[in-house]
Amino acid sequence: MEKYSPTEPLHQRLLNQDASDDGESSSNSNFGFAMPRPTSVRSRLRENMTGFVSCLLLCYIAVISTVNLAAKSSSGNRSHHGGQESLDSMYPALPDLHIEYQKRLEWVDPRPHPFNLPASDALDTAWEDLLYSLNVRVRPHEMDLINETMANRARVTGDGYAAAMGIWHELHCLNNLRKLLHWDYYGPKYGGKENPEAFGKGHSDHCIDMIRQSLMCRPDTSLYPFHWGPDGIPSNHVKAKTPKTCVRWDSLENWAQKRALRPGEYSYVRDHSAHQHAKMQGEKKPASSSGGGGAVTGR
Repeated sequence: MEKYSPTEPLHQRLLNQDASDDGESSSNSNFGFAMPRPTSVRSRLRENMTGFVSCLLLCYIAVISTVNLAAKSSSGNRSHHGGQESLDSMYPALPDLHIEYQKRLEWVDPRPHPFNLPASDALDTAWEDLLYSLNVRVRPHEMDLINETMANRARVTGDGYAAAMGIWHELHCLNNLRKLLHWDYYGPKYGGKENPEAFGKGHSDHCIDMIRQSLMCRPDTSLYPFHWGPDGIPSNHVKAKTPKTCVRWDSLENWAQKRALRPGEYSYVRDHSAHQHAKMQGEKKPASSSGGGGAVTGR
């Protein structure tokens, strides 16, 4: 056992002990009293290293978890808003129109509803209600917003111009084709003669092609698996069970109804300059071209 040297400073003695082997057991005395050996700096570091590393690892895990959570939250928000923006980009931006969407199963329903009734006054009323906003008013300052000019546009009383939204134009066409399919019922209602403007082949072909273009522009990509019918033949009465994203019809119809131009509540105002412009445009057309046109009517 080392002897205490009164001439050796205490701090030097402690340093000498730290430099000695940590596994060596020794005892010190100070004036006859036993003193515990001071713990070396190196030993203390070794003892605390495990706790230090564990603490550092936990901090690292906490930081990574926080970053991942924030990234997922941000991604979810971008996905939600991005989905809305993606849907909105399919439709032209119109003044004060805020289209809403909903996920729903398709409307196929075997039970009777207003639009699968036989040709009747009740069915006609349902279609008339659906076509309430066939023609709408567009304000002069809104023409720029839809990239339109006011040259040769049909102006109406009460300020503004007459227009028809594509969906109502297509519904109008579909309604005309429906009536042609049931001409045995509707023929007598229209005097027994086909109206060449509303029900002639030219207008019907126009309607079919208009609907074709619309369907191909925004195709329904739902899959409809066939099922076996009672006669052992795959049935074509198919129905998709996957919800699809649809426009909430009320959000569109409410906008259009506020602008609807109802028959008898307005009249057209023909400007002389517009008349001259239309006349000049008509003279430029080939003689063989066929007309049609005018405002969309509810016939």
